[in-house]
Amino acid sequence: ELTTANITYTQSAFDINFDASGVAGADSAYWTFGDGNTGNGLNPTNTYSGSGNFQVDVTVYNACGDQADTTFFVTICVQPHTHNNANHSSNN
Repeated sequence: ELTTANITYTQSAFDINFDASGVAGADSAYWTFGDGNTGNGLNPTNTYSGSGNFQVDVTVYNACGDQADTTFFVTICVQPHTHNNANHSSNN
């Protein structure tokens, strides 16, 4: 029996690497990333175009045709870079 308990992800700015390889017996997966993009495979990457909360749906499959699915949310919150060009003067 498949379980989705071991699905993880890592985030770097707008890029999220999803990982379902820890699901015992799973040999494929189908993902919807919540931004209109989809992916296949146990280790897809999605690049989000901006900040927000996104509902990710994933279905994992095994060689026997069993499937399991789960839904979770990812939050993208990338702060814009600001440059501080203030002039500092000292009165010596």
